[in-house]
Amino acid sequence: MNKSQFEEVYRRVQQFSLDDPNAVLPFSRKLAKENGWTAQYTQRVIDEYKKFVVLAVLASHPVTPSEQVDQVWHLHLTYTHSYWDKFCTETLQKPLHHYPNEWIAYALRAGCTTKTQNSKLKHVPPSNPPSPTKLSVNRFSTDWAILNQASAQRVYRLLASKLNRSDLDRACQLLAVYWLVYRADRLQQRIGLGKPCSPPTLTQLQRMITRLKVQGIQVESPEAMQAELQQLAALLRHVS
Repeated sequence: MNKSQFEEVYRRVQQFSLDDPNAVLPFSRKLAKENGWTAQYTQRVIDEYKKFVVLAVLASHPVTPSEQVDQVWHLHLTYTHSYWDKFCTETLQKPLHHYPNEWIAYALRAGCTTKTQNSKLKHVPPSNPPSPTKLSVNRFSTDWAILNQASAQRVYRLLASKLNRSDLDRACQLLAVYWLVYRADRLQQRIGLGKPCSPPTLTQLQRMITRLKVQGIQVESPEAMQAELQQLAALLRHVS
């Protein structure tokens, strides 16, 4: 892709608005509310999301978003019409799929992403929020909805003072496979915003167990897997 083509993609992405002017709760306000961010910080992360998207469609190697940018991406994916019909089809003019990665892989690949961003977009990553970000949880939130919004990185920050290192690592690994299976299935099926998070199926639980086994982590049965996930959700509900 030559420079003029790059600049055209960048221009289209910058002009795209994630906020629907007719929405009762615009995208940016929902994003800020769910992550405990200020309006100014939220806009900064949205700007970084747009830079990342340009990079994702143009880079010659896989790229990984920062945790904050990933929160924008995940929320945007739930706005299925905006993301697939408007953003991908009309703005990017190609599909951009999200392939969830293990939380450790995030750290390994982030350096490569940042190097490319620096060279192509003069990118300055957004600084981290000053304190661990709480989840958007209320008494109506199901265990599966709580886990569906809690990235492994956020879980690590929220529970670092609550668990020993071994239990914390296991919690993050459980959450990572939950995202790789359950959340990925929801995104692939384009289950949109506001749709309830039903319990994982027996097949999904077995797939999670299989992924954990590859990492040397044993879970005896789908029932045991579900019980561990619910225990993790209960702990996150308590700290949020």
